[in-house]
Amino acid sequence: MRYGLYVDYILFCSPQVGGDMAERNKIKINKTNVESLKAEAKVFDIFDSEQNRFGVRVHPTGRKTYFYTYRNKDKKRQRITLGVHGDITADIARNEAVKYAGQIAASIDPKEQSKAEKYKTLGGFIKEKYEPWRKAEKKTAAAEIEMLRRNFEVWYELELMQIDTKLVGEWRTQKLNEGIHNKSVNRYIAGLKSALSFAVKTELIPLNPLQKLKPLKIDDREKVRFLSDDEEKRFRKAIDQREARLCKERESANIWRKQRNYDLFPEIKEGDFADHIKPIILLLMNTGCRPIEVLTLEWQSVDLKRKQITIEGKHAKSGKTRHIPLSREALETLEQWKKQGSGSLVFPSPVSKKAMDKLPRTITKLIQDAYLENFRPYDLRHSYASKLAMAGIDLNTIRELLGHAEISTTLIYAHLSEDHKRQAIELVFNKA
Repeated sequence: MRYGLYVDYILFCSPQVGGDMAERNKIKINKTNVESLKAEAKVFDIFDSEQNRFGVRVHPTGRKTYFYTYRNKDKKRQRITLGVHGDITADIARNEAVKYAGQIAASIDPKEQSKAEKYKTLGGFIKEKYEPWRKAEKKTAAAEIEMLRRNFEVWYELELMQIDTKLVGEWRTQKLNEGIHNKSVNRYIAGLKSALSFAVKTELIPLNPLQKLKPLKIDDREKVRFLSDDEEKRFRKAIDQREARLCKERESANIWRKQRNYDLFPEIKEGDFADHIKPIILLLMNTGCRPIEVLTLEWQSVDLKRKQITIEGKHAKSGKTRHIPLSREALETLEQWKKQGSGSLVFPSPVSKKAMDKLPRTITKLIQDAYLENFRPYDLRHSYASKLAMAGIDLNTIRELLGHAEISTTLIYAHLSEDHKRQAIELVFNKA
């Protein structure tokens, strides 16, 4: 069905005072005639006497913009701005109008065609199509979009089907030579692959050009970093020292403010937490939650009577809801923190009162204060799982507590379980 064949010469605003509407609505659009048009109190449009739907809009400020107008398949009037007079010439604007007229004649909607052109490149597709969809689907999508930009921005001008296995294979080799871990490289490529799969789903490309690219092999039983007993003692000591320092500073500050008749800061009572840092750390240590799962946790998902928290599927990496029993320390931490807090979030940002998207840097600073080498806040999750494995808990139970989709992911803790079993054999059967 052809559309856009309706010529619409209706003026958008009032005509010039004393002018004839029919005469002033159509002129030969060229440099001389356009520059002779005088601005009025209201904006008005002039159409070309030769090229249908091609016109110039005159603004009260004297600014003049070339445009092309047509009706789409729903018979709704559409306007495409071609450029500003002075930035482009009348002849250039006319040529653009002729191009759009050709698209209309071929039953192509110029605006839809323009969008399609944007979607052809990786950058245009991610910005215009993938990012809005992903953000609507997943709250942590911003980090994923940033990961794509950080790793693949150099390809944003390429068309989607140019992102093939040869190109990505060469990129992968380069990253491996730079010392990037196999698992990280796989994760980056998986993100790109996922984006291209959405392009297939929305019929922008016929197939995923990376569908035959296999992930790098990784060691499912690689060693993980977890806290030794001595390291945990040092870490807890650093946390408690910070708590004591903050309490003392608050007390000193209030003495100073009281002497000057200033409003006092809230008192930190005995047994209270100085702020949200210690409760966050204790919950990470005692639940094995991913940082984002703790930061988005709501009080409605905390059941103090049943002594468990619920990680909603919308916040879980696997997309599946799971329930985690609370240890005595985790339960006492949440009971105390609830007395101090308010609102729906367990750990709202002290500034925005909304969910934080990453752990406070203070936690990394405490790790440094405790002299924990090669240890990250995320490793608190590994420490939780490692304790379970060394206590003889079966891997499937650990998988369920951690929220792993596949048991293969949990196998990194298998060697800890085996060491524990070996120690039991030595103790029972290999006595001197």
